[in-house]
Amino acid sequence: MLFRSLGISTAIHAGRAEALASRFGCVVLRAVERMSKAVASAARLVAPSGWLGLLTTRKDLAGLQTAAGAEFIWSSEIALPGSTDRLLALGQRPIHGLDCWPVTDS
Repeated sequence: MLFRSLGISTAIHAGRAEALASRFGCVVLRAVERMSKAVASAARLVAPSGWLGLLTTRKDLAGLQTAAGAEFIWSSEIALPGSTDRLLALGQRPIHGLDCWPVTDS
């Protein structure tokens, strides 16, 4: 697995996000049923200074970012290899009272 080779600690939850009480440094979603609702639920699980990752399409991105909430600061999208439309969008929840900005390509 990629995460093991990078030394990243992971946990995969196959149940309902609403059932989780914890907050996480990174929450990633890919194509799920009712994606906008899932994104809103996942956004609540992101800890301050944590990241929300969305594997989606260009046409769905703006709506999913809206579903996540205005609190997230979004980095430039990353195109997924082998696709003209699919991408990874990364949003960071800032720490209130501190400037916490995502890394950009500039």
